[in-house]
Amino acid sequence: MKSIWAVMMPPIILGGIYLGIFTAGEAAAVGAVYALLVALLVYRNVSVADLWDCTWQTMRTSAMLFMIIASAGLFGHAVTIIRLPAEIMEGVTALGLSQTGFILVVMAAIFVLGMFLETIAIILITTPIILPAMVALDINLIWYGVMLMINLELALITPPVGMNLFVIKGITNAPLSQIIRGSSPYVALLIGGLVLIWAFPQLSLWLPTSAGFGR
Repeated sequence: MKSIWAVMMPPIILGGIYLGIFTAGEAAAVGAVYALLVALLVYRNVSVADLWDCTWQTMRTSAMLFMIIASAGLFGHAVTIIRLPAEIMEGVTALGLSQTGFILVVMAAIFVLGMFLETIAIILITTPIILPAMVALDINLIWYGVMLMINLELALITPPVGMNLFVIKGITNAPLSQIIRGSSPYVALLIGGLVLIWAFPQLSLWLPTSAGFGR
């Protein structure tokens, strides 16, 4: 019966977000406080020393991630100044491709950018450049958005700037090379899903179309 307290965490967090009780950022704080209270009051398997060790490890991991985000932001600013992403995307839009061919080349370009840039930077850099071309080619924006999200998930687990890779390293202290090898099957699965949605757009459009949403 004690496991019910751990099982209740996802419904509390997700339910609070979807019901509008708190934001996603606030949900992280709610989850942390809930886990702490359950560990202290219900399971009683966390001592004061353990709590200090958890706090210290959290501070180290958070500091590492903030440094990576800051470095990725500086790198993204540098490549934006030299117009490298803009030139890549402008070259893609100038190829005169069909709808599916255009999307395929764009996804390949974003995949490469995801190896070096932070996800928000990719969205801000690429969207203003390729959006007019997608509208001109009559490309469904929901279809593109779904593929973009999968590609950005790939960016989080592909080296050298894969944010989730460094999160796992900070938690496990395992060698980064081992973490990269362990993430390789998930990279392959995401690429496979991306190819499927590119080849069969209705996989991503069926539900929005049934719900009556347009472009």
